[in-house]
Amino acid sequence: MEIMAGRGTPEGGIYLDASHLGADFIMQNFRGMSLRCRDVGYDLPNAPVVVSPTAHFMMGGLRIDQDCRTDLEGLFAAGEDAAGVHGANRLGGNGGV
Repeated sequence: MEIMAGRGTPEGGIYLDASHLGADFIMQNFRGMSLRCRDVGYDLPNAPVVVSPTAHFMMGGLRIDQDCRTDLEGLFAAGEDAAGVHGANRLGGNGGV
């Protein structure tokens, strides 16, 4: 909503400021993310970084028959690749499993 209201960054995102957590906490709990930010010029423990909305996963999948065959000869699909047992979305929390 901030972006849609015109309060986004020039890059099209918003600022995430985690500096109030302290550098030690961030490095202990988010070391990988902090190092990745550093590699692209951001200082996550001490300054705001730009974040933006993105797709987390695709709802849906490949169409299959009862034997998991797709329309492409030799290609089979199952689980989330074929929309999963829960239809075009997964149950809450399953994305983290």
